[in-house]
Parts: sequence; structure tokens; C-alpha cells
Amino acid sequence: MQIQVILSKVASVRLKQQPLQQMTDPAHFLAQWRVDIAEDHRREQFYIVTNCATLFTFLLPRTRAMRWPDLVTAFRTRLRFALLAASPPAEITISEIIPAKGNPRKVVGSMNNMNYLLSQGCTDPPTDDLEGQLNQTPFSAIAHRGHYGYPDKTWQTKLNELASAPQSASANIRLHCQTTVNKRPIKSK
Repeated sequence: MQIQVILSKVASVRLKQQPLQQMTDPAHFLAQWRVDIAEDHRREQFYIVTNCATLFTFLLPRTRAMRWPDLVTAFRTRLRFALLAASPPAEITISEIIPAKGNPRKVVGSMNNMNYLLSQGCTDPPTDDLEGQLNQTPFSAIAHRGHYGYPDKTWQTKLNELASAPQSASANIRLHCQTTVNKRPIKSK
């Protein structure tokens, strides 16, 4: 499966990576993610990586030395563990991760909301599990039947649909990741 990672302008500059293509309609709910920069109320900086279909979010710690290949490695690892932690566990084969440009409005608006929540201390009292709190915050962009949607529940629903789907190329997935970074394949161990 090919994954598009849509880079915000700030993330593109900080990662020193230009998008290689325009975003396209994803073939699968796991195929499109967006990356932006975030800072929490304690001034810790993160790359906020959000799934475009479910708003399920990873917070990856940001360092000055972090570049595109480092982000891809961290993202691939977090995605793998998130899928294996799901019930039932899921696995995917990532053929390549491509930096893309685009502006999915619902996702951008929700990520701006997440950035605000992080900067203000989104919990009362503040907790160390900021990622968990974001994934349990309701958003209108994933609303279903007039009710706000929760990223963690939407993520689990999509994974359950994947597990109950007939065996297909996208449902029968193994985790042997090969990622393309700057058009050079990097094979995982």
C-alpha cells in the first residue's frame, strides 16, 4: 500500500522535504495522513501526524535534527504498533511513503483545533497522555448521524470493517515495510 503524507508548509521546511506530488483521493482509509507542527502547554514541540479519514493522531517528538527519513521511520513504527494494539490486530504492507501537498480542509481545521487544545493544556487536570486525550476528543469532521465523532472510536470502527471484509489485497496485509524516501527505497529489517 502506498501512503501519502501531506506536509504542511512549516513541516515541509522543518523536515527539509519538498512534496513530490499533489494529494489524490485515497484508495484506503490508512492511505492518507497529514503532518503539522504542534507545541503543548509546556512548550514541548511535536510533529502531529493525523489520519485524514479518522483523525486518529500520533504525536512524534520534534528535534532540530529530525529530517524526513527520521519522521518516516518514527511514523512507520507508531503505525505498526497502533495496528497491532487494535482489537483485532491488523497488519499492513507499506510499499512507499510519499510526501504530498494539499489542503484537506476538514483535516486542517481539526488539526488547528488539536494544536489549540495542546497549547492550552487540553485536559483538566493536565495529563502526560496528550495523544490519548486528542484521540478521545470529539470532532465534527468525523461526525456520524449528527453526533460528533471520536478519533479512537472511528479508527477502531474502520479497523473492524477491514477485519470483517472478505479477504482482499487490502484486508490480508502483512507487515514487511519497504519505504521510499526521496525516491530511494529503504528496506526495513
